[in-house]
Amino acid sequence: MLKLFFLLTLLLNTLSVFADSVKWKDVSFSVDIPENWREVKDFYGIPVTLLGPSVSPKPRAVVQIIPTEAPAVKIKDDDAKSFGEKYAEGRKRWVAEQNGTVLEILPGKLDGKFLTSGVSYKINKKSYLERTFYTSCPKRLFHLKIVLNFENESELAECEKIVRSFSCDG
Repeated sequence: MLKLFFLLTLLLNTLSVFADSVKWKDVSFSVDIPENWREVKDFYGIPVTLLGPSVSPKPRAVVQIIPTEAPAVKIKDDDAKSFGEKYAEGRKRWVAEQNGTVLEILPGKLDGKFLTSGVSYKINKKSYLERTFYTSCPKRLFHLKIVLNFENESELAECEKIVRSFSCDG
């Protein structure tokens, strides 16, 4: 019994995530933000950005939360294929404009409440991993995005946990 108590105490002390209610203009939502992460609003034109810990020389992991102007829609499994194709087309075009190379495209899929897709690419000798998620809230569509350098790819699971904790009011 004492071992169980110490195990539970250790587990509770190592959990560094807390739910944060975020307000951006007329939109409110909540997301679990790890203790060592930082929330920044209107960062390079992105409404809400969560910055992972800075551990030099590794770059930070980034999660972006973008309330779109698109109204709420019912996301269906049938939407996944065309969404993935449009996403891939847009990312290929953007990477080409940056003189980069696409390494991998993940097809669109419906994953729980999220429509998801992803891409990996190389620009200026650095490789990046990007995952994008769309979810519908009562009043509008939200776009959540993960961007990682391959150097911090090990943080992908934590980033996905943040995204999956997202809940919205509007």
